[in-house]
Amino acid sequence: MKSHLLVIIALCCSDLTAAQRTFVSAASGSDANPCTRALPCRSFAAALAFTDAAGEVIVIDSGGYGPVSISQAVSLISPNGIHAAVTAPFGNAVTVSAGNAAHVVLRNLVLSGVAADHGIAVTSVAALYVERCAIGGFGIQGISFIPAASTARLYVTDTTVRGPGDGIYVAGGSRATLDSVHVSGTYLGVDVDIVEQVFIRNSVADGGNTGFFVHSLSKATMENCLSSGNERGFWALDQGVITMTGCTATSCTSGVEADGSGSIISVSDSTIAKNTNGVVTMTGGIVISRGNNTLQGNTTDGTFNGIFSAQ
Repeated sequence: MKSHLLVIIALCCSDLTAAQRTFVSAASGSDANPCTRALPCRSFAAALAFTDAAGEVIVIDSGGYGPVSISQAVSLISPNGIHAAVTAPFGNAVTVSAGNAAHVVLRNLVLSGVAADHGIAVTSVAALYVERCAIGGFGIQGISFIPAASTARLYVTDTTVRGPGDGIYVAGGSRATLDSVHVSGTYLGVDVDIVEQVFIRNSVADGGNTGFFVHSLSKATMENCLSSGNERGFWALDQGVITMTGCTATSCTSGVEADGSGSIISVSDSTIAKNTNGVVTMTGGIVISRGNNTLQGNTTDGTFNGIFSAQ
């Protein structure tokens, strides 16, 4: 009898230990549950306590799952067809302070701000993967990536970011890759500040003050990107360096602008058209052409500083 009782106690306790995979449900979840498939939790915050490091939290059904602070390696995953929302009335929707060795994945989430600061605010991580997310309504930034370690990496794919604040801010010597990102109605679309290298492809920034802003010794390579309806389309400032290939600047006040000594934009196979000013250089900034670009139809086309050729 005593041995049977010990087995029962052990089984009960085992349900409360961390698991590689936990579950949340808006329809049937409770934060008093152990976050299993049969007994899911209600919120991401509660599920993290039951999830192994590098484990997964899986959303079962559509609903809101509350702001969450992530202090471990983990993946928060909503399957296709499920609307997993995180609405923040203040502060941040998702805060990541997981440590310099942690990998964190946010997949298919909808982050909404109601007078909140950031959609995703990162202070420490090895790599953050933002995949198929929608982020909007935040007053400061949709994504704020300021990691403690310069080796940290940000990967954003198939994601939309809307204003009213800035879109994606990357800083602190880290690196980032943005692929198929749409930033709309933000003040600064993609803001690259003191960053070793950012690679941006197949992305759009429209309806804001500046589409793609690279400054303070940062370097960015852009392929097949569109900046439309902004005050500035592609802007390099304070020794920012941009290499753009197959990109388009249109319906902007300044299509491509380099401002300050050491600020250089190299333009290849790109279109700069229907802007108020096509190419703008100020206080020593340089915009050079591969010689295969379309610069026409602007109120003032401007001129490239020179030509570079393939080696």
